[in-house]
Amino acid sequence: MRRLAIPLLALAAAWLARAAAGPTIAIQTDPPNPSAGQRVRLGAIPGAGPDWTWDFGDGASSSAAAPEHAWGEAGDYTVTLSSAGETTTASLSVAPAEVLRLDAAHPFEISVDALNPHDGHTYPSRAVAISDRFGWFSFPQVTGDPDNPEVTVKLLEAKLDGHYWIFWSAMTSLEYTMTVRDTVTGSTWQAGDPATKHARYSEGLPSNLDRIILLIMSTACLTYQRPTVYPRDPAATRRAHKP
Repeated sequence: MRRLAIPLLALAAAWLARAAAGPTIAIQTDPPNPSAGQRVRLGAIPGAGPDWTWDFGDGASSSAAAPEHAWGEAGDYTVTLSSAGETTTASLSVAPAEVLRLDAAHPFEISVDALNPHDGHTYPSRAVAISDRFGWFSFPQVTGDPDNPEVTVKLLEAKLDGHYWIFWSAMTSLEYTMTVRDTVTGSTWQAGDPATKHARYSEGLPSNLDRIILLIMSTACLTYQRPTVYPRDPAATRRAHKP
């Protein structure tokens, strides 16, 4: 009995230590910032198995190792994975279908409205996140094609001068308006189609070449000042500006 008790005690101690340490698997979502209706790829780090039980927090579930799922409504969800005797959770925030949420450097919400030249009405776009700093928009209510990128947007942080840069590029001949909202301060501003700013460079060119140049040049950058002082150390600020 003593020989049997020692291994059992060691096994129990190992199990308790593992339980106290918490789950050894983590949930990965790609992209981490989806919009409603966008399919998201899920997986576990490191790879778990051989069994997987996913609960997506919206009433749906899966037993696949790396499932794909789309949340139909915007909101905050708790994703749960049970695998290899462990259970772990992750929070996922799903933006509205027309909103691209970029929060790698600072949380911004971006939307684009397109003008339909046939009826004169403005319609919201469909946002597709690729990562937490890049995504694109389509105009399905105008073009009928939700999978056709019309406007791409990228967010960068300029650490040296204390700014955030929002780059966008148009691949469309439609008139549009982009709205950017800082979710921390609530500040909102808009930018129009940058292609119109470069129209003077294409005067007198053939119509087909004119269109190509407008599309190539329809790239713009919006610079946004940080809401906090940078650098935060006043002495460091004086040193940085000392002649």
